[in-house]
Amino acid sequence: MRISRAWVLTAAIYLWGLSLAGQSIAFRHYDTSDGLPNNAVFAIYQDKRGFMWFGTENGLSRFDGVHFRNLGSAEGLGGAVVTAITGVGEDVYAGEKISGRVYQVRNYKPSPVPMPEGTFGHNVLANHDGEVYGITSGAIWSYKDSVLRVHDGVYPEGKSISEVSFLESRNHSLLIGGDPLMRLSPKGSITDFYAALEGTSITSIFQQTDGTLWLGSVGVVYKIDPDKHITKLEKGISANERVDHIAVDGENRLWIVIHGSLHYQRKGEFVQADTHAGLEKMDVSSMITDSKGALWVGTVGQGVYHIPVSDFTNYTLQESAQNQGVKAISRRGNGEIIVGSDWDLYTFEPSSQSLQHLDFSRQGSYIVSFSKNEQGKLFITCFYPISGGNGNVWDEELEAFLIMGRTVTPKGSGEIIVGGWDSQVSRIFTNDISRYAYYPWTGKLARTFSRKARVEVIYNDVLGQMWVGTTLGLRGICGDSVCFNPTPARVGKEASGILNSRIFAMQLAGDRFWLATQQGLIYRDSAGKWHPYKSEAGPGKQRCTSLALDGSGNLWVGTAQGLYVINQQEVRHYGLQSGMLSPDVLSLYYDKPENHLWAGTARGCSVLDLNSSLPEGRENPLYITSVNLADSVLHYPERIVLEHEQNTVKVNFIALDLIDPGGVEYRYRLQGGKSEWHTTQNRQIEYSDLAPGSYTFTVQARSRGQGWGEKQELHLQIIPAWWQTHWFIGAGLSVAIVLIIGAMKWQTSRIRRKEAEKRATLERVNHLEQQALSAMMNPHFIFNALGSIQHYMFEHGPEKANNYLARFAKLVRKNMQGAGKTLISLEEEVERLQLYLGLEKLRFEDRLTYSLKVDDALDPKAVMIPSMVIQPYVENALWHGLMPRKEGGSLWIRFSKRERYVYISIEDNGVGLEASKKELKVGHVSQGMKLTEERLAHLSHRYKQSLKVSVRELRNEQDEVSGTQVELYLPLILARDNEELIGGQVS
Repeated sequence: MRISRAWVLTAAIYLWGLSLAGQSIAFRHYDTSDGLPNNAVFAIYQDKRGFMWFGTENGLSRFDGVHFRNLGSAEGLGGAVVTAITGVGEDVYAGEKISGRVYQVRNYKPSPVPMPEGTFGHNVLANHDGEVYGITSGAIWSYKDSVLRVHDGVYPEGKSISEVSFLESRNHSLLIGGDPLMRLSPKGSITDFYAALEGTSITSIFQQTDGTLWLGSVGVVYKIDPDKHITKLEKGISANERVDHIAVDGENRLWIVIHGSLHYQRKGEFVQADTHAGLEKMDVSSMITDSKGALWVGTVGQGVYHIPVSDFTNYTLQESAQNQGVKAISRRGNGEIIVGSDWDLYTFEPSSQSLQHLDFSRQGSYIVSFSKNEQGKLFITCFYPISGGNGNVWDEELEAFLIMGRTVTPKGSGEIIVGGWDSQVSRIFTNDISRYAYYPWTGKLARTFSRKARVEVIYNDVLGQMWVGTTLGLRGICGDSVCFNPTPARVGKEASGILNSRIFAMQLAGDRFWLATQQGLIYRDSAGKWHPYKSEAGPGKQRCTSLALDGSGNLWVGTAQGLYVINQQEVRHYGLQSGMLSPDVLSLYYDKPENHLWAGTARGCSVLDLNSSLPEGRENPLYITSVNLADSVLHYPERIVLEHEQNTVKVNFIALDLIDPGGVEYRYRLQGGKSEWHTTQNRQIEYSDLAPGSYTFTVQARSRGQGWGEKQELHLQIIPAWWQTHWFIGAGLSVAIVLIIGAMKWQTSRIRRKEAEKRATLERVNHLEQQALSAMMNPHFIFNALGSIQHYMFEHGPEKANNYLARFAKLVRKNMQGAGKTLISLEEEVERLQLYLGLEKLRFEDRLTYSLKVDDALDPKAVMIPSMVIQPYVENALWHGLMPRKEGGSLWIRFSKRERYVYISIEDNGVGLEASKKELKVGHVSQGMKLTEERLAHLSHRYKQSLKVSVRELRNEQDEVSGTQVELYLPLILARDNEELIGGQVS
């Protein structure tokens, strides 16, 4: 894409100037190198949205501030020589000279308007009350809504409609320029417009918003105020000179065109526009003012000139100046404004409103800066020596001190501080400026830098601390030492980076100490903390060159991209869009007597009058101009509905800034998609593969130094394909859910079957293991019992032994009956224990007493316990607890309910744990206890509950061993829940 040289010829987008007797007017120039189809521009028109249209010798062109969009013969515009333009609503009408036709242009597509015979509407066109008006041979025609009308007015005798020079719609009347000026009434008749002008040929017309009418004629301009009072303006116009075009701009300057040359009125006289730009040599063919008061001038052969409304009064230096850049501005002792460029000095002449070159005898001194002391003495700092010695002199002609150095800071009435090269800072007394002395800390200052640093600015604060700004950063001086060095540890990383860049200016404003640096603005607060200045509308990280404080406390900041003013309420920017000569500000000076702000720029001085309120920022209209689809373009859409395959769109938008389009920034977001804001300077955003759904595209714009403007929205809906519709997705999901549920049920059933089979197998294995354990315990019991019988026979004889043996047989039968069962009732277990203890009582007689109790909370018939679990602990208590005692002992067995457990306590008053262990043979292992522990482990796994067993030694109050207690916690199992286990069967 080719970039317009009128905007981006340089990075700063410089404006040229029209020299108006010392004053200069900022303007822009466009021609074919910028995209204009031809340099002959015959007609100019601004449509309702603010776009500029140019009728040229090679077609029609629409301009948006950046690009020209051209229509010619190839697009259907006849011979493409466009000499007249007007518009109605969204449409533009162009009169084409070769074909003599008028074309309606809608969405950039021209189509011919039906015309009456003898039409020469290419000469004059107008929009009046929503109708397009043109000229035919002997009549006026109008066109609206595809309907053509011809108005047959009667002209005065001897006059011809062909002599009409213009059509203008004013106050619901169509004015017909010619001799005389006529008016088309609402009833369709043509009458004289103003009787006092009878016999006067009117060649141009312009009406201001307040109703003031300006009429151009031959040798004169008529001003008709709203009260119908006529004033003739003739000074500066020769009697035979015809005023072809007339306009009043937003600064209330009256412009006219005579013989193709541009003039303006100054102090009551029409004068030719400044020859600096050569406009007097141009053939001006058209001229209008736009909605913002800017003047647009079309020429034959030179393209288009745009002269915007300016908030500033501009002054350029003489053409012969070696450099137009203004480095310094101040007031001399005599009150004159003095301006310094690199090699020249100028004074401002109020009477002529111009900068006059100042001749003085000490040429060849490169001027750096100005400063003044409390007595109003002016100091001019120069780069090169002025004379012999140290080069410091008093110049009577200038009434100023000429000081060799980079910067001068007055200190008191008779002393100045001079900053120079290589960090040198010296003191000079004005009563003998040939003498100077370096401060003793100069060497220390130089050593704080990595290389040679040039002193740019010096400031003494109220606390006596001296601040020295150099090309390598800021340093603070306290007494004879450097007391401030902006390291990251001291001021923070971000502030350190700024404070170690080039320092251009310092300014105290209220309780803030401001610095203008190579990397932006920074200030020091009253607490001594440094803050980089951050504002969306502020200068940011760009180079800040100068500072000034006005009488209202506003801080003005000069940058390479324009001028900023900072106050408590807002930040505002001034630049090309405000009428400055150049955005590259080199110096600032606040002129207190006049309350003017002088900005020295790269192309001269721009002066802002602060006596009136500051100019308001200009918000530019924002449009979503079109949406590009794969096969079509939609213009100015608000809502779009697209098919699913049209899911790639390009959205085009523009904020119409005709003055500074390069300073426009946009931010946008897509709600319904990624809704965060994105910033860009592009004017087209593309979205690809958008999913079906509703979206809202939102865009905002801001011009340089302004806040975000109003939002523009585009509502976009992408219709889903049939397979993406809710009903299809719902049906698909329903089918999928049914299939998934069926599969899950089948899989669950399959898993359950496998789990049941696995559980049954496990139960069978557990049951067999229980039976095996029980079978192993019976021989163990029988072995012990036979030993008792043998002992009993020897001690008591056959008869008693027979009785014992009968009881033993009954006990064996009970054990055999329970051997095949995993669980037996508590009743059975108690009966078996009583048989066993009865046998042991027969054997031990009085040496053994026992007690067996069941709590009433337990139903012995309903409660089930593991078979053959308790007896091994009872045997152990007898054989290892009581029997080692000569006198025997007692045994207490109790069954009770504790929450979800059957609690069993087996307590004896035997020898205790430790003594019984000593009595055991080395290597002895109780098989009954071991088997019981294994069975309990199996049962714990079966019921998913822990079966607790604890054994503890008992002691009396004298801490003597009094016996042993075994406690078992077995799960509370009821017979009705475990029928399969009671019978020894596993399901």
